[in-house]
Amino acid sequence: SVFNRLTKLLNKVKESWSEVNIHLKERSDLIPNVVKTVKGYKNYEKDALIGIINARSEVLKAENKDETIRANEKLDNAISKLLVTIESYPELKSNENFMSLQDNLVDIENKISVSRSKYNKSVLNYKNKLEVFPSNIIASIFNFKQELFFEIEKEDKELITRHDKKKLIFMKQEINNMYKNNNIDKLKYLYYECFNKNEESIIKIYEILTNYINTIPSEL
Repeated sequence: SVFNRLTKLLNKVKESWSEVNIHLKERSDLIPNVVKTVKGYKNYEKDALIGIINARSEVLKAENKDETIRANEKLDNAISKLLVTIESYPELKSNENFMSLQDNLVDIENKISVSRSKYNKSVLNYKNKLEVFPSNIIASIFNFKQELFFEIEKEDKELITRHDKKKLIFMKQEINNMYKNNNIDKLKYLYYECFNKNEESIIKIYEILTNYINTIPSEL
C-alpha cells in the first residue's frame, strides 16, 4: 500500500541519518585531542582554535536535526580553517601524534561525506514519493512530514588545503580498490572518468561509486 511504502521510505531516511550521526559523533569526540595537541605549541593560532571549540560546543548543544546540521556545517568550516592555519607551523606538521589525529580526522570526514550522500538520496526518494498523487493525499492524512537535506556550504569553495588533498588521495585509493575488486563495466567507466575530473568531481564520483558498490549483490 501507499502508506506502507511511505513508512519504508521514512524508515530508510531515519536509518541513513543514524549512520551519519555515528560519524558526526566520532568527529566531535576527536576534536578535544586535536585542540590539546595544537595548544601544546606556544605559537598556535588562538582564533582558529577558538572557532573550532565554539563550533564543537554548538554541535553538543544541538537538540534536533536542523540544529545538528547547522552546527556541523560550522564545525566543518572551522576544521578547514584550523588546518589551513597549521600549514604555517612545520614543527606541528612533523608531530607524529598530530599527523595521526589528522589522518583519523580525514578518515572520519570521508565516512561523513559518503553517509551524508546516502542520507540525502534517501531523503530525495522520500520527498519524491510525498509529492506525487496519490501519495500526497495519504501523507497529508497520516501526517508524513518532509525531511531535511544535509548540505554543507563551504565558506571558501576555492580553498584546497593539505587536508583536502589527503582526502582526495584516500578517495583515489578507495576507487582503485573498488575497481580491482569489482570487474563491472559501469564501475570501470566511472573509475576512468574520475581521473579526468577535478578535485570536486572526484569527491562526487567517489560518493557515486560507493553508493553503486552498495547495490551490487554479494554473490557478484
